[in-house]
Amino acid sequence: MHYFDDYFHDEKQRIAILNLFPPEFKKGYNLYRKGKLIPTFPGDTPGWYLLDPKSTIKFNIND
Repeated sequence: MHYFDDYFHDEKQRIAILNLFPPEFKKGYNLYRKGKLIPTFPGDTPGWYLLDPKSTIKFNIND
């Protein structure tokens, strides 16, 4: 979720971008901002929000 902070510094723009994503992204981002993201597995780093694997796809943009 820290991607949205890293690449969209302007809050209005960040919110506009988040609104382009499904609602669970905004939910995950809000949990991230509140420091309430629970690690999914041992060694997990803060900032990751586990999406439903039955309805998601990953595009690797920067790597």
